[in-house]
Amino acid sequence: MSGTFGRDADSVGYWQAEADRYHDHVGASRRTYHAGRLATASQLLERADLAPGARIVDFGCGDGIYSRELASDGYAVTGLDLVEEMVVLARRLDPERTVTFETGGAAQLASVGSCDAVVSLNVLAYLTDGEMRDFWDALEEILVPGGYLLVSHSNELFDLFALNAGTAEFFARNFDADVRGLVAAEDGPRAAYNVRANPLTYGEVLAGHGFEEVARAYFNFHPLPPALLGEGDAGRVLDPAQIARVPEWKQQFQCSTLFSLSRRAAHP
Repeated sequence: MSGTFGRDADSVGYWQAEADRYHDHVGASRRTYHAGRLATASQLLERADLAPGARIVDFGCGDGIYSRELASDGYAVTGLDLVEEMVVLARRLDPERTVTFETGGAAQLASVGSCDAVVSLNVLAYLTDGEMRDFWDALEEILVPGGYLLVSHSNELFDLFALNAGTAEFFARNFDADVRGLVAAEDGPRAAYNVRANPLTYGEVLAGHGFEEVARAYFNFHPLPPALLGEGDAGRVLDPAQIARVPEWKQQFQCSTLFSLSRRAAHP
């Protein structure tokens, strides 16, 4: 697939086709990756010290794997996903109905009602600019003052380390410089993301929407640029504890995913 999700690549169509394969990734072929990212999310969410029974909305819940984990921890959870096929799968995997799963995207987020926290893992990068505006507007409506936002996001700084087509796009986007002849070419079509997070400026983005970043973490550490590693997850470091021992300045560049926990101002 080529193009940019959130602009000229169809995110909904992609996830409709990916629903069953995604579940296989989570439970089997990429179990280590998904276990690591969910552990990273949970470690950060512990910092929020939410009360037992707190209401959490899992925006872009996919097959509901994290929604079910949160419910098992005693939270009241609503999982929202734009793709009906994902919601059907999530309900099928939750026969005891521990989570309320609903179909909807950023435009429907405001309808879920008041909550103490919103989590959104590997979702925001796929949104259009309009959907991002809807997302922030919805948080203003549903998230209680002092409530928490936990997101994982595509790390823009990773492009500088990757030495591939993403590196050339980074220089073109941020420095108006054409460095395509200086970096490694990438084989085949490449899908990019419309919305990225730059660790150097993400705190300012959050502050602009009334949030203060409380903690952050990085995930999916690449010891070498991707072209020098194997296929899939080969060579990547996916253990959150091992990643945490790497100096943070390296994590900022060598991890492809940024996690951020922030708190909404107590008095908007």
